[in-house]
Amino acid sequence: MFSGAMQASGRGKAQVDELLSQLTADLQNERLSAAQRKKLLENLKVLGRDPANSDSIFARQGIETLCEYGFEVAELDVSQEALRCLANAMLLQEKSRQYLLDLGYGDKAAERLRNDDRDDEFLVSRIIFLLTYKTTVNLQELVEKHELASSICRNLAGHADRLADSSSQPAHPMSDMAMIESLKLLFNVTARKPELSARFTGCVPDLFSILSRQKLPVPPLQVPVNSIINALMNMHITEETCPTETQTQQLVDILDRSMKAYPEAELDQAATPLLTLLRKIQESASPDVRKHMGGLLLPDEEARAKPLGQGESLPARLLRLSISPSLMNLRESISALLYELSDSNPTTFIHNVGYGYAAGFLSTHKIEVPESMMRADAQGADINPVTGQRLAAESGDSEPEMTDEEKEREAERLFVLFERLKATGVVDVENPVHQAMREGRFDN
Repeated sequence: MFSGAMQASGRGKAQVDELLSQLTADLQNERLSAAQRKKLLENLKVLGRDPANSDSIFARQGIETLCEYGFEVAELDVSQEALRCLANAMLLQEKSRQYLLDLGYGDKAAERLRNDDRDDEFLVSRIIFLLTYKTTVNLQELVEKHELASSICRNLAGHADRLADSSSQPAHPMSDMAMIESLKLLFNVTARKPELSARFTGCVPDLFSILSRQKLPVPPLQVPVNSIINALMNMHITEETCPTETQTQQLVDILDRSMKAYPEAELDQAATPLLTLLRKIQESASPDVRKHMGGLLLPDEEARAKPLGQGESLPARLLRLSISPSLMNLRESISALLYELSDSNPTTFIHNVGYGYAAGFLSTHKIEVPESMMRADAQGADINPVTGQRLAAESGDSEPEMTDEEKEREAERLFVLFERLKATGVVDVENPVHQAMREGRFDN
């Protein structure tokens, strides 16, 4: 059986060598028709998916042959078939990427992206995307001399127009895949060269437009939604390029669905980019958009019938996650967003979320809190400053008896809140869980 596998691999290598030999020779003598060239490249693409067959493709000469077909040959279908072979080779073998650059085809790839063609967009965006990993690619030169930013922005504007026009003809079969490759390339370029982000500012409104018209997948933070969010996360957002209230509502809806769809263990990685984007938006948003966002994410007056953080509303779930010990990145992002939506004012922040939820963030960031905030009348209202609940609701609370599981969760929550309070040194309080255990009122 092992011998048979070796023989099959040997045949595959020999076939690849023969195909490349014919293609290389035809670059000189031009005896093959366009259809014959395409057929040879199709066969090479299939065989080249197996790395065991592909040593000659990965070699400098093999990459050079594919580059000449991909970027120099006039027949579009032949050229695109060669680009498919190149993209596969560059994915499978890192050294292939540097060979393409050494042969001078990085610049030609960027120039090829100017074509208004979805197959070209998909293939060339992927090739340049792969060049951003472990090569000497000069992204600044591709942007400044070869219009890479203009090409990406133009392609994304086309996708925004396509999605906005519901009466348009059926989309090109590659449209969605090409858009995703453009988004991935945009993210990598701006992540590796943040100083180039300003060159892509023009596509920010198109990115928000594309996102607002996407049918959300389940769970929501997967392609293309996460690709759009990741791309926007690196962008410079101004008041002129900020999303509308409707588009902001869509982002909050994605956050709401994500909190329900993903287990807590996955949220730290999956949802943090979205929180980062919402923070960027609120920083530059108009007063109306900012107020709208605060209304969606901060507890409202109705929530004060109970201690804040109880219930299944989005603000309540965010508050609970903001003190989760397992979500190091997400809890910081949530608290920072709610603090910023509170005008970055500690007094307003405590009023909005309760001192119990605010204490850890304020202490970590060494933000001083007026001692007067710990009085019940600190805001001129009948609100418990620690829990955020209305004092009148505390005395008239007629909630049904909690189950043992609910009591355990509440005890854990109170433990974390009061430990944060003690750590700040602002008030001298004893953790009620410790007190209950000492007095024999807590069953472990």
